Amino acid sequence: KQQQSSRIYSTTDGGETWNTTGTGPATNIIKGVKYIDEKIGFFCYEYVEGMDSNLYMTSDSGKTFSKIILEEQELDSTASDAASSGQSQSGDTVSGDTKLKWSDVYKDALVPIYGSDGVITVYLTQGKNGVYNSGKTAAMYQSTDKGATFKYIGQFEINIGSQT
Repeated sequence: KQQQSSRIYSTTDGGETWNTTGTGPATNIIKGVKYIDEKIGFFCYEYVEGMDSNLYMTSDSGKTFSKIILEEQELDSTASDAASSGQSQSGDTVSGDTKLKWSDVYKDALVPIYGSDGVITVYLTQGKNGVYNSGKTAAMYQSTDKGATFKYIGQFEINIGSQT
């Protein structure tokens, strides 16, 4: 079975002609791409269980990529409540004293948002099976240096759109 990869094309004449710049960093389905200038861009892939990050950055127009790992934080007391109510992602029964870790909860990055003020915002969501805060919260990170560093801002309730 042959692996598919995403190709990256660029244009300098408004779409008249296109040149291959490189290939995407992963073979998963792409959720979205956000370039903030001609060199710096973010590639966000569909999250697959076990990934340490589904968000990549290029600073050379897509020739090379680095994975963005957002810094883990401490979960508040509701984390142990969520852990004691059922099963872990792997299907194992979770004992009452097991505490969820940040990486158990927040793992699925959304496509970054680039504000007119130059701030890049990334929400790290719980993915499809989130149990922490009923799966409704996401961790917000921001960068004021074009993605070189991201700072944790806080946990916020977001509405990603219900899939009913």
